[in-house]
Amino acid sequence: MSSPAIAVAAAVAARCPRTAAATLPRLAVAATAASARWRSSLSTGVSTHSGRFSELQRRAASSSTTPTGRTPSSARDDGVGLVNGLLFASFAVGTCLLGLLLLLYALHPTDASPAPPRGKQSDGAGAKKSKTASKPSTPPPEPQPVRVRAEALVRSLQAEIVAALQELESSGTAALTASDRPDEAPAPAPKLFIKDSWQRAENGGEGLSCVLQDGNVFEKAAVLVSVVRGRASPQLLAQMRSRWQADSPVRPDGEYDMFVSGVSLVIHPRNPNAPTAHANFRYFQLAEAGDPDRPIAWWFGGGSDLTPTYLFDEDAEHFHRTVRAACDAHDPDFYPRFRDWADRYFFIPHRGEHRGVGGIFFDDLADRSPDALLAFVGDVGRAFVRQYAPIVARRKDLPYTAGMRDWQQLRRGRYVEFNLVYDRGTKFGLVTPGARIESIMCSLPLVARWEYQHPEPAAGSPEARLLDVLRHPRQWA
Repeated sequence: MSSPAIAVAAAVAARCPRTAAATLPRLAVAATAASARWRSSLSTGVSTHSGRFSELQRRAASSSTTPTGRTPSSARDDGVGLVNGLLFASFAVGTCLLGLLLLLYALHPTDASPAPPRGKQSDGAGAKKSKTASKPSTPPPEPQPVRVRAEALVRSLQAEIVAALQELESSGTAALTASDRPDEAPAPAPKLFIKDSWQRAENGGEGLSCVLQDGNVFEKAAVLVSVVRGRASPQLLAQMRSRWQADSPVRPDGEYDMFVSGVSLVIHPRNPNAPTAHANFRYFQLAEAGDPDRPIAWWFGGGSDLTPTYLFDEDAEHFHRTVRAACDAHDPDFYPRFRDWADRYFFIPHRGEHRGVGGIFFDDLADRSPDALLAFVGDVGRAFVRQYAPIVARRKDLPYTAGMRDWQQLRRGRYVEFNLVYDRGTKFGLVTPGARIESIMCSLPLVARWEYQHPEPAAGSPEARLLDVLRHPRQWA
């Protein structure tokens, strides 16, 4: 086949593969046979004419004319005409085949695409669209309301913290002295957390209280989750409005549904060398009755702080550095802002001293998007185990005396004073309808002590050093 015929055959094969598969082989065989016959004829004719032409040239050498009277040039013209005729005939056959293929290409519909239904015409844009169309993508799911995600967060924090504390409790050796156990009773065995699931009788809500008490490492450790739903009481609204600005959207006589989810924990180790720790992370919202997913007011609150009985600088520094790293990942201003807030908040005015060496504290926090603040609360919440567990691991097995236990219990008396008089969480719980008092009071230590006119510690003693820091806070990170 000629080159144009081959090109057209390729185009037909690309457009009409099924038709080409059935037709082109037969056309190719026929074209090949015809081409072979014409090439044979052409070769024979050219060979014969070449012999004759050579004879004419020899004769022309002896005579200016041929025996027939024709000149050599006229004989040569006859040969050239014969060759041209043969070439033309070959070209005509190729052209016929080319025309046949072009006609087939023009009249036959494309095999790759079915013919459009009757009454409908497909245009180029439609054909192009059918080639490039893909399955419609599934739209991303709508994010869950913040209240749902906040509840999931506090539950996950509770599980993580309980697991870490249980591991510490199981690894302790209770380095008690003989003077602390005059009856020479054996050290208490490691305890397991009691898990108490409860339902809120009024309106709605539930919680899970995980409590370990009188254990080997922890005299008392409580990690509590509460989820409260229901109508906000007038007392609660009054307390909220007193903390918000005057232009608060909350009306004192309004009817609002509240939602609160939080995790709160207080850990009182047995060994006086190991510090008490507290943390709380919560989400609160008010919404018009019956419309919980469109809150008119919301905020986050929380923090973590350390209350040592005997001060180890490296413990305070580690506690603060760890939470500072979590804060800085969201806003470099968070740690200094919330550290100072903690120093102001964890202060006992009637004693003129702070409850401990601080940490961070924030409340009524709503200065950026709920998603951003939820992520921040999650990160500082997950930092708590890294803040506290290494400290307990270093201190839980150090030896101590009965005098050190007495000092520990005196300091825990200060802890009780703050929680019952000043703590916002305690006050909030006590004015919440249907509040669970067992959970609210769970933050108090198992043993505390008050002594009438207890003397000031001796100058230079570890106890005096602690009091100096509690009266003059330091920056630890």
